Amino acid sequence: MAEVSQAPSFTPFPRLPAELRLKIWGHVYDLTPARLLPFYVCKSDLDYLRSKRPACHNYLHIFAERRKKIPEMLHVCRDSRSVGLPYYTVGFDISRILSLGRADTDVDTYTTCSHEVSTDEQNKEIYWNPTRDIMFLESLHWMENEDVAYVWGGKTGVRFGKMRTVAMTYDTLKSCGLGEYLSWEGISTLIILLPQFWSSDDPVAYQTEAERYTHTMLKKAGLSTNEGDGGIDVKVQFSSVEDFVDSFSNL
Repeated sequence: MAEVSQAPSFTPFPRLPAELRLKIWGHVYDLTPARLLPFYVCKSDLDYLRSKRPACHNYLHIFAERRKKIPEMLHVCRDSRSVGLPYYTVGFDISRILSLGRADTDVDTYTTCSHEVSTDEQNKEIYWNPTRDIMFLESLHWMENEDVAYVWGGKTGVRFGKMRTVAMTYDTLKSCGLGEYLSWEGISTLIILLPQFWSSDDPVAYQTEAERYTHTMLKKAGLSTNEGDGGIDVKVQFSSVEDFVDSFSNL
């Protein structure tokens, strides 16, 4: 009978001095890979419950998927949690984009989305790492309530305050109104995900088109791709959807 291999262990670890244990957990954090945070942009569906649907159905909705797991560092033991907690935040720093010429006091009255209001509060305890984790935004028709942790929608767009790295499919970029409906205050890297065929069909022409369109959208959003336009400098990368998603283990 073949022997079952076991993962290596170090049983004296709990007896090490506290300072050494915490230093080791610090190295564990350094080796912790980035995770993808799945978000979905859903276009309005003007044919859905036309006579009864809420007014917010006329506008884009953004859904954050409920997380199945919390980061390992935060639940292994007390030491790992104490080391990991300073690097993680709970929930998302989201604010409204007041661009419709109304007073601030009108925001709740005119932009509150009925789906946003009905989102269950107990699903909002999502731990994530603003400096490492990547917001992955793609198009979706709709999400079922049991899969949703957050939802934003309505006339006024949303601004993500702490997302440093954002990945989105090229189709999503073209449909979500970057700079009009969506914006990111702290973004430093934007990864545009192209369909698999881009590398074999006409890769040069297709990526040139994507680069030109991405530059235009970033400029509209008050951002820059280091071409002297002003705004916040954003590093732009291109990859295929499949290669990018396959490089992560948490999806």
